Amino acid sequence: MQIGLYTNINKDERLQITEQLVKDLNLLGASVSIYGEASKLLKTKDAFTQKENLEVMIVLGGDGTILGIADFCASNNIPILGLNLGRVGFLTGLELGDTYKLFEILSQKKYSTEKRSMLEIAYNGKKYLALNEVVVSRVSASKMIAIAVNVDGEFVDEFNADGFIVATPTGSTAYSLSAGGPIIAPSSDCLALTAICPHTLHARPIVISGNSVVELSSKNDNCDMILDGKSIGVLNKTELLTIKKSTKQASFISPNSLNFFSRLLSKLNKWGITIQ
Repeated sequence: MQIGLYTNINKDERLQITEQLVKDLNLLGASVSIYGEASKLLKTKDAFTQKENLEVMIVLGGDGTILGIADFCASNNIPILGLNLGRVGFLTGLELGDTYKLFEILSQKKYSTEKRSMLEIAYNGKKYLALNEVVVSRVSASKMIAIAVNVDGEFVDEFNADGFIVATPTGSTAYSLSAGGPIIAPSSDCLALTAICPHTLHARPIVISGNSVVELSSKNDNCDMILDGKSIGVLNKTELLTIKKSTKQASFISPNSLNFFSRLLSKLNKWGITIQ
């Protein structure tokens, strides 16, 4: 098997997990290519600079690490298998203690592949991809923003709030969930619209068709634009942000022992526990 490995070096600081995983996979006959910063620390070629035909990208880290490489994997049709080194890990398929199962799962194809919708964002003549969500957020902590929302050319509302989220079903368990948005099964074809701390009693999350086109504009101030937790610039009052479902999809490998609802139950229970 040709396997890619992408590690969050802040989660695996000494790269002990990464190095051991490479050794184990090599002993089992797999060819492993290292991507990103870990390649420099391990003194190997960064596979981002090469053309590799991967069967899977193993991601060591949490959901944020997966979001960092989702665009690349979607653009190159590489399925993702996450190994959770983070706190919750909604997007990861395995926990750290499951590494011994990894090669068996892959080589014997004891998994299913889930396709996840992504967002295409048009802004200032450029296009971007996002797996979880698009957020427009206030720049000043002391002032709300007024966000006008249109869906398929129809005016929805103007929200005075700290910000606004357009989320995919995958992103429904991320920032949108924290802001009071609905939990959506990842196979659903829809988008969730959620205002962040709206200063009104009537604002409620809205679920729309996955084929809809959403337009956001600011009516009173410039806004930060954040895609999957990464700032890409400022939305000025004169500009329009257009969001729709991308033709590209992210693929995730899910071991046969897991399904969305069992994972959801486990992760949400874990999320609610504070460890002292």
